[in-house]
Amino acid sequence: MLARESQKTGLTKFEQDLTRKNKKMTKMKKTANVWAITLASITGVGLLIGGLNLSGTLAFDHPQVGPDLPFGNATSSLFAIVPNGEPVEGDLAMATIDGKRNLVRVDSISNDVFTIATMEGSMEVTLEEIDGKVSFVIPFLGALWSLFGQ
Repeated sequence: MLARESQKTGLTKFEQDLTRKNKKMTKMKKTANVWAITLASITGVGLLIGGLNLSGTLAFDHPQVGPDLPFGNATSSLFAIVPNGEPVEGDLAMATIDGKRNLVRVDSISNDVFTIATMEGSMEVTLEEIDGKVSFVIPFLGALWSLFGQ
């Protein structure tokens, strides 16, 4: 059978074995490259998130309580907030209420008192209870964030 195969391809048995090994090595290299790129991407995102958190530019927060959004529940998303940023009327913000991080909407502001809409209804809080103004949302990443106890 090998004699017929080598006659068809014009390759010797040694050349055929070498070709098979080369194909196998090429496939292994492609798999290794995919894993290396995936690991580098995850590491890069982690360093970016960590660097922004440490610099105080942005903080990434995962709400423990929040409403349903067009792309799923708020607890399944990761929110980038501007720490100590003062929200204006209509803005989304993160607030710590009863020891839990909540995604809230600022309904009105009167002096230093913010009226916010929460899952429990409207309530009044001070700026100290507001963690920051929401800058942007990363949908579905909150599920992974929960795995790390954040």
